[in-house]
Amino acid sequence: MRSTDSMFGYITVNTVFGSVGGNAQDYSYQDYPPDPTKKYYYKVRLGGAAESNIIVVNMGDVFGNFKILPHPIVDFSRLEFVYTLGQHWVLEIADPKGFFIYRDEYVYTGSYPLSRAMFRGNGVYFFRIYLSDGSQLITGKMVVMGENN
Repeated sequence: MRSTDSMFGYITVNTVFGSVGGNAQDYSYQDYPPDPTKKYYYKVRLGGAAESNIIVVNMGDVFGNFKILPHPIVDFSRLEFVYTLGQHWVLEIADPKGFFIYRDEYVYTGSYPLSRAMFRGNGVYFFRIYLSDGSQLITGKMVVMGENN
């Protein structure tokens, strides 16, 4: 279960049915909450009213100011970052040699579609996305893999 505070508002993000006969099993789950910069609180409901201890995960420490899902980029992905309604962002992508291969001056959403067709083949690419007034800058890397165009 996940919440944005440690007390209330927990939502179920995954359900795993327990083992039969008391056999111990390891489980894992990767959660991709909507805002990559917030802290999220997690707990496990163990059946009935029993619950685990609460752990806190600062997604900013995990993802930084952005996330790319799925990553590496094989076909289609999304670049997600914190966005406030009315903001105007600019996205630029550079190849491994530093040459800009893509630019969009009209980014008005916090979830930008990425397609393998935007890139010049497999490799590591660099991006920067910034507010048009220059007041915020997010930089990062993305990996492109798969069939060559």
